[in-house]
Amino acid sequence: MKTTLALAIMAAALGLSINTYAAINTHSDILSTTQQRVQQNHDYDQAIQTVNYNNHKITLNKNDLVRATSFDLTPEEYGQYKYLMKFTPRGVWTPEIDPVIALGVSAKTERERMKYAELAFQQRTKREAKEIAFSVSMMKVEREHDPDSPRWMTWEQKKEFALKGTSAMDDSPKNTDTKTENVMVFVNPQSCLKSTTCINSMNNAMKAKLDNTNLTFYAVYPHSTGHSAKTLSMFKQKLNADYINPSITFTAIDESKLAHNHPQLPFVLIQGNGGNKIVRLNQA
Repeated sequence: MKTTLALAIMAAALGLSINTYAAINTHSDILSTTQQRVQQNHDYDQAIQTVNYNNHKITLNKNDLVRATSFDLTPEEYGQYKYLMKFTPRGVWTPEIDPVIALGVSAKTERERMKYAELAFQQRTKREAKEIAFSVSMMKVEREHDPDSPRWMTWEQKKEFALKGTSAMDDSPKNTDTKTENVMVFVNPQSCLKSTTCINSMNNAMKAKLDNTNLTFYAVYPHSTGHSAKTLSMFKQKLNADYINPSITFTAIDESKLAHNHPQLPFVLIQGNGGNKIVRLNQA
């Protein structure tokens, strides 16, 4: 306050303009703030505690104690970390290493290693939780500001978005001579009823059916047991009704009618322009 008043009197005495006085006053404020920061840094750099490690006295200042607390370390442990970084190759090998990791890799006993490993794990878990929470918040903000971005689309929507305006999305395809494809699914319904994976594979086969595809399910039964209409009915009921349509047929067949070396059930036989193709399906 006294400095500012003195500058004002000096400016008046010298006949300086208001702008010149304001510039002098601003410079004075900056100088005062800088001096305060220098004094504050000096205070934090002053040694306030000494710890002994390996016959060396390690001095700690306020900054060191704050860092020790943030890493959940005692002053003695942080002093050991400072010793490692100053007097051992660790400070050259990895100068930016985490204090907890530095103490862990330099530990002399398994008990010490486990102690710092546990501490490092806890700190990493907390850090990842905070980072994930922030990432979720960022996604919410991004979606709020850009709701039409392809990032929020389903796979089908992304495909449509990418092909929009291309010949692939033309509602009137030039090639109307589409060849019919025969898809035959061979499955033991009794075994498939016991497997969720198998039922899902059957649903996927129906879901993937195209308009030019003839889809037939062949319910394969061992020759020794014969055909069971009840099992076939249960098999059809287990499938997703939304995918079943009149163009999908179900036929019972004796396994002895198949080729002796046929693939393990269930499998798909595809007959198209490119010839025949066999695809194994998962049942387990």
